[in-house]
Amino acid sequence: MPGVNRLRQWNRSMRRTRETELQRLRELRQELEETVKPVFDKHGNMGVSVLELRDQLEETGITQTIPKKRLELLLERADVDGNSYITYQEFTDMMTNPEFLSRKERTAMNKLIGLAIHNIVPRSLRQDFLKAYTCSPPPIFIPIISAVQIIVFVIYAIELSNRGTPVRANSGTPFYSPLVYEPSRRYQAWRFVTYSLIHDGVTNDNHLS
Repeated sequence: MPGVNRLRQWNRSMRRTRETELQRLRELRQELEETVKPVFDKHGNMGVSVLELRDQLEETGITQTIPKKRLELLLERADVDGNSYITYQEFTDMMTNPEFLSRKERTAMNKLIGLAIHNIVPRSLRQDFLKAYTCSPPPIFIPIISAVQIIVFVIYAIELSNRGTPVRANSGTPFYSPLVYEPSRRYQAWRFVTYSLIHDGVTNDNHLS
């Protein structure tokens, strides 16, 4: 019967499609094991902070493919135990669940996840740094940094004056400067230090936000 034959053909076609998709997901799991797991391993058993991962993924430009609200929803769903951290297993389950991500979203996530996690400092390294950190600069440090601040201030004061925005007592900040701290560019690590060289006017320095 023609109708029965068409139904059988459709069933075979769907079965082949599912088998192809499952094979592709198995290959993806193997790929993640080789490329992403080593990056996750650096963060220990707890995994990566959902908030930090979201911020770093946004920095990579993933929102051009996955809208911000959708990205937040995906990471929230991936965090199965709700502890605000995503483990490698949770991430893999998300990536290999055919009902979780579209093919386009999965491709974008697979391409950028390694870079995003690489930019997150593992908690163990932060703890080691805090334990070893001591703020004991040598006596010569203060006059040197003060001299550098004065030089930077003079340079930008002249530049701002030439731009028609002269420096006054409490105004005149070169916000365009690559030395100013910019939250959206946290990957430019030097800004965490160099912002201390920038004066907000003649009398008010280091009050930039």
